[in-house]
Amino acid sequence: MTDEHALPSMGDEAIGIITPLIYSEVLDNPANKKFVKSFRDKAKKAASYYSEGTYTGIRWIVEAIKKTNGDVEKQGELAESLEAGLNSMTSRGDR
Repeated sequence: MTDEHALPSMGDEAIGIITPLIYSEVLDNPANKKFVKSFRDKAKKAASYYSEGTYTGIRWIVEAIKKTNGDVEKQGELAESLEAGLNSMTSRGDR
């Protein structure tokens, strides 16, 4: 209910709402600023929980595949690469 795509249609009733969402377009870190600019330039709308989560998930998968040189049958290496990705490459700035 409080994702960035919904907020423009809400009025003052949104003021003071506390949300459990893990992402907001206004997070103040360099990775998020870069993501938001790129997303807005391409999509012509606000970045959201959905767009950031999808972007981050796909980025982890792509980077893991690169680390195995495309050999996704190397399941151990792929899993290790995915686990390493969970600790980095996020616009949320969790780590």
